[in-house]
Formats: sequence, C-alpha cells, structure tokens
Amino acid sequence: LVPLGAEPVEDLELLQSLQEDFPDLIGVFKGIDDDGEVVGYAFVMETKGYNRLTAAVGVNGKCKITGIELVTNEETPGIGGAAIDSDEFMGQFLEKGPENLRLGLDVDAYSGATITSRGITEAVNIALDICREIKESLGDR
Repeated sequence: LVPLGAEPVEDLELLQSLQEDFPDLIGVFKGIDDDGEVVGYAFVMETKGYNRLTAAVGVNGKCKITGIELVTNEETPGIGGAAIDSDEFMGQFLEKGPENLRLGLDVDAYSGATITSRGITEAVNIALDICREIKESLGDR
C-alpha cells in the first residue's frame, strides 16, 4: 500500500502520538525509499460499515490514495462483501486526495451496499486527515 519501491516500516511511536486524535487507528507504516526518505504511509484502522471493518489505506507524500486493502471484514457476502471485492468500486478512491471525499459526489456508493461504501469512505477520509496532520507537523516538507 505504500508507494511502489518503498519498504513498509512499522512506526509505533507515530501510532501512539496519533491515537489520541484518531482512536480507531491501530497501525502506522512508513514507506521508506532506497535513500531512507519517507515517501508515503499506510494507516490501519477499524471502521464501521454494516459491521466492523479493518482497513489499511495507503497514501503518498502528497496525501493521495495509493491503495486500500480490507484486512478483515464482517460484511454480508454478496452485499457489502461484493463492494469490497469490486475492483471498480475500490479503484475509484485511487489517486484522490488530499481533501476528504464525499460519498455520492467524489466517489459513488456500491449499489445495494451504501453502508459499507460509507464505512470505506470514512476509512479513506481518516487516512487523509492523518496524512494532512503529519504534513502540517513536518512543515509540509
């Protein structure tokens, strides 16, 4: 989920510093390139669709979405699960950001799985919020 060519490295210190503002965040991985520079992040968080979802959302240094993986989900197979399995639905988030996304305006809900679509959009927006906060704390380097 981190940008191509980057090595994911877990950052527990960053995770702990972010959890007060983002209590659903359960994992942070920095994407480190060959020069040792941070080129992106993957944030793992729990969110709610129709049921609980654990999502990993990758962002690059410009806070654009590089990927989304559902680590676990309890969505109904064939309904919410179909949205998660849809490359078309999940792919519409790629390269969007740094502003938060609005379901129905910036991304389309998966037909018949609006609640799951809302949960995935929320996970993406949390990742974008975190990315912008990190960039602000670093002076937008």
